Amino acid sequence: MPTPDWREEKAKFVIQSICRILTLPNIPQPVREELGGQALWNALKLFSNALEERLGGNDTKWSPALVQLFVNKPGQCDQWLELMVEPEFSAGDYWKRDGE
Repeated sequence: MPTPDWREEKAKFVIQSICRILTLPNIPQPVREELGGQALWNALKLFSNALEERLGGNDTKWSPALVQLFVNKPGQCDQWLELMVEPEFSAGDYWKRDGE
């Protein structure tokens, strides 16, 4: 069975690839929707689950709002991923602060 580190690394590569494609200006809308929908959702969910398993704790790294954040600002993908890796990052707390 793959380790959390391995799953985190592979999911991160997929997320970064999707973000690079989403930054391209002439991507057909159906492709953009497919990548920014289910593909990114699944990759972010796998990444979040691997982080939670590796770091432990009760805070969740996952929120469906992450998908829209990455779709809206794919050029900041690496920045968002770095934030998520921080042990104190909690998706629930982050979105509460962001909405204030």
